[in-house]
This record gives sequence, C-alpha cells and structure tokens, in this order.
Amino acid sequence: GIKQLQDDPWPMISERFAPGVECDGKVARVQDKGIVVDLGDDIEGFVPVSHSGIEDANRLEEYYAEGDPVSLRVIESDAANRRIVLEVTETPERKPQEVIDAARAAREAAKAKASSEVDEAEAAAPKPPKAPAEAPVEAPADAPVDVPAEAPVEAEAPADADGAAQA
Repeated sequence: GIKQLQDDPWPMISERFAPGVECDGKVARVQDKGIVVDLGDDIEGFVPVSHSGIEDANRLEEYYAEGDPVSLRVIESDAANRRIVLEVTETPERKPQEVIDAARAAREAAKAKASSEVDEAEAAAPKPPKAPAEAPVEAPADAPVDVPAEAPVEAEAPADADGAAQA
C-alpha cells in the first residue's frame, strides 16, 4: 500500500510532542476513560481522566465538549505504540446545566440509535439454516467404503450373515 512507501511519521511526531511540551488542541470526543484531543495534522492524543483536572469520570461532559479548545502538556509520547498521553494544564469552567443536559440527551439519543441499528442489522441478517431434527447416523468403521469407478477393484469372497468369508 501507499503507507508502506512513505517514511513512518511517528519518530517526528514523538519528537514534536515530546514529554513536557505544551500545546493546544481541541476536544475530538469525550469517552468513559478520558478525552480524545485533536492536536492538528491528523494527530490525536489522549487525556486520561486522572489528568483531566476533573476527579469524577462521570462528570467529564460537564466540563468538556467536542470542539472545545484545551491547553495541554505532553506526559508520554510513544512512537512504538503510536500514542500520545496528555494532561490538561487549565481546567475549564463547568458548563451551564442546560448545555450539560443537551449533551447528555444527544449522547443517549446517539446510543439508542446505534443500538437500534444493531438490532435492525441483526434482524435483517440471514439466519443460518436449522439443523435437521434427526442427525444422520454414521456408518460403522468397518462398513465398506464406496470406491470410485476408475480405481481397480479386487474381488472379495462374499460374506455370509455372520460376516465370515465363504470359500
């Protein structure tokens, strides 16, 4: 692919965002365990809850929303694992309650929509055929095997009812 033809950008990225470097970003999305931040140039970093300036993970959305500008400091820049861990240097003010309520309602609506889309996809997915009520009986291990017509067949003496060969 085309990515294999280009040099790996991560050594330069981790140099640009070395630990201790201060930078600005924009909130890309608020997640359960922290905030994903857009650092520009198609680079995203992660701010764990413990470095967000907010003690309660359930209250992140009260302070952060998609598109909000944030002041950051790099804690870790790991080119091998392609990740940048950040901390917020200036905790924002809590948003007005109506903004918080609207954000929560939008998030719940998005979750409900995603859940119903999954339900619809499962309902529309073709179902595998049901297994027959009776499983086929396997032939005993000593049963004769069908031999293809082109294979040479050796003549055998016919067997009597007890399975003993007759001569």
